Amino acid sequence: GYLNAFPEKNVALVVFLTVLALGMTLFALSRMPALLRQGFTPAVSSYTFPFVISAIALRGSQNFLLQGGYPADFLAPVVWLEILWAVAMVLYVMYGYMRNVLFPAPAPGPGAQAV
Repeated sequence: GYLNAFPEKNVALVVFLTVLALGMTLFALSRMPALLRQGFTPAVSSYTFPFVISAIALRGSQNFLLQGGYPADFLAPVVWLEILWAVAMVLYVMYGYMRNVLFPAPAPGPGAQAV
């Protein structure tokens, strides 16, 4: 948002925000295996937006830094990994919703106890 909101950017602030965003992304990624082992729930869709936005923001930061003559080529593989992860999460959520819409779980029969 900072890159789009201000005509003049502070390079130190862009670097700080990029490092902060990468740290938060790594933290979220560290939690994903446990969350994905629980199977698909609609709550998983809440992870798609932050991952997509993070990938877009990292790409923007890299472009800004490269245009300013700063060495940011090392971010290229990280950008692509974030983009691939974001696409994978969006596809996973889309598949989960489609599976639940097309093949809904059977409703409990009469006399079934609610948990």
